[in-house]
Amino acid sequence: MISNLKEGNEMMKKLFVAAITFLLLFSGMLVAVGGEVQNEERSVNDETDLVESTDSFVSTWNTTNSGSTDNDQIQLPLESGGNYNFTVEWGDGTNSHITAWDQEDVTHTYPESGEYTIYINGTIEGWSFDDEGDAEKITEISN
Repeated sequence: MISNLKEGNEMMKKLFVAAITFLLLFSGMLVAVGGEVQNEERSVNDETDLVESTDSFVSTWNTTNSGSTDNDQIQLPLESGGNYNFTVEWGDGTNSHITAWDQEDVTHTYPESGEYTIYINGTIEGWSFDDEGDAEKITEISN
């Protein structure tokens, strides 16, 4: 579906944004427009060392897909007029606390290219790829 977004299919883009907004609203994690997510019921998966939270915004990214960053990086699509106070668990054992759209930590460099699952907890008001950035790198939204 994301590849269709890149090809300029305006209706698909609108449906995709509407579906994500609905899912985030329904789950109480309005990330696309704004909201707050609490850290609760966290556990560590022994096989992957990923910290899991039932209240996290969870997404999987492939750094080797085309995008505006290098093939070992991802960049969160934050908007300049947004409100931010959240923590990102990048899936490689590192965390960042984000409070500004232009903060250096919005772009993350991994030790090697590949697929990573990230967990976001906190307040995000302003999230949009807008036909640019690393839209092709996000491959799944699972929560």
